[in-house]
Amino acid sequence: MKKFSWLLLFGAIAISGFSPSAQAQSSPNTDESDMVDLQTLTCRDLLKSEGDNRANLVIFMHAFINGKNNNTTIDAPALAEATDAIVDTCIDNPDSALLGVFEQNR
Repeated sequence: MKKFSWLLLFGAIAISGFSPSAQAQSSPNTDESDMVDLQTLTCRDLLKSEGDNRANLVIFMHAFINGKNNNTTIDAPALAEATDAIVDTCIDNPDSALLGVFEQNR
């Protein structure tokens, strides 16, 4: 059942990533505060995120790394272990670049 939940979650992310960009086009009030540069995210940003925001950030980062590595396989237990290692690293090094921590622990 856990595997199915992970697949649903990653499926929802994938679908939302491939949806038409009509929403972005119809929102002329988009400004820089609506954009996130993954290069500037730090471990502190992850640690200060709460609840669904933290979970969504972790899931997004895992999906980003999978895409960057052209990896189409989802190994839920391995991702859970990697997440634990990432959080531990972030606790010890809150000013570290989050993207770098994900790359090191994946």
